Amino acid sequence: MTPPPSASDPKPSCEGCFFGRQRLCALELDAPCATFRPDSPEGLRPQRQLRFAFRMSDASPEPEPTPGPVRRMPARRTPLARPEQPMLVPGAFA
Repeated sequence: MTPPPSASDPKPSCEGCFFGRQRLCALELDAPCATFRPDSPEGLRPQRQLRFAFRMSDASPEPEPTPGPVRRMPARRTPLARPEQPMLVPGAFA
């Protein structure tokens, strides 16, 4: 997180801006714009972001255990007769 500005910190100005010093700024303003980034020897650095912290008290409950393997019915060995076709029985030819 970026520390709050103190009284000893210089006020932001276009002369202290990374974009102004690198001649990348096309704006002609009397005050620094919203894209002001302080110029430093390391170059342009992203602003520090807050760290994400997990709270265990707000965590969801333990998930339920998954069920075991699903038992399937054994495959049928004889074909089913269709209503439009009679089932043929071997040796029953007339």
